[in-house]
Amino acid sequence: MKQSIITMEIMNNALECIARDFPDANNNGLTKSARATKSSPLDDKNDKEILRQVQTAFEWTEQAVYFCGVYRTFSKTATSSYGLKHTIEWWGKANGLEPYVCNMAAIVAFYIHPKVKIKLIGNSCNPITNIKTSRIGNPANEYTKDSLMRCGNSYFNYF
Repeated sequence: MKQSIITMEIMNNALECIARDFPDANNNGLTKSARATKSSPLDDKNDKEILRQVQTAFEWTEQAVYFCGVYRTFSKTATSSYGLKHTIEWWGKANGLEPYVCNMAAIVAFYIHPKVKIKLIGNSCNPITNIKTSRIGNPANEYTKDSLMRCGNSYFNYF
């Protein structure tokens, strides 16, 4: 398996920036959730487990940006971090990476990626991204089930 460029230091720096910009961030998202009981961005998780989740999410993001691209601005059909988290989990499981990724790990990966932007809409704790998600197949759909990810005519798997 390829060595991830995301280190503990990079992840922790991103978490500090997110905590500064969104003081109520937790593992459910960027604002306080009714289910959240702690204020830590990644409560009840050990650092190595979270790092693996962020690495999986970042690897997926790298490929999504490469194969599908990004919008300069936010699309009206943008998918939330929570929606993408599930796609990342399916992809991670299919490629021998983390089969579970918390919402905040996906947000951290998006935050770190130089081409990806995130934006909160309304009262949602799940930011949208500028990734061209309309080109990403739905893994639950029979048409894309065997590949898990589809962008136009290109399928991508872990490289």
